[in-house]
Amino acid sequence: MIKESDIQNYLYARNIPYTDHASIYAVILPKYSFMRTMMATMLEVQHFVIHFGRTGISVNDLTGRLDPYGFLFFPGERIQSVQFFRRVTHDQLVIRLTDGVRVYRVNKRMMMLPWHKSNLKALTYKSPVYYNQC
Repeated sequence: MIKESDIQNYLYARNIPYTDHASIYAVILPKYSFMRTMMATMLEVQHFVIHFGRTGISVNDLTGRLDPYGFLFFPGERIQSVQFFRRVTHDQLVIRLTDGVRVYRVNKRMMMLPWHKSNLKALTYKSPVYYNQC
């Protein structure tokens, strides 16, 4: 189980300021095709911890722990917009950058990550900057 203090230490080790209640868990699901089995598709799911900081957004690869090599940082000047779109079973996070778009699936609840639900609520429902309902 990853704690918020683990995320804080991980970001501090990379000289990125930490913001309280600004980390969420997200996944990227692979495209399902009839050529691959459902099991093979599920093994290709990518897991991330995304942190919305004052200087930008950090995307940290999660392989049971925070991966020291799986780290992306999008500085504020590269970010054009950040939007959450509400779906029936999950939210969709869309980060528009100057050089592309990143799309993540954000489940509303995650077992073993108690901080995720409260942080997601703080980011999406209390801040109009991060939330657009479609």
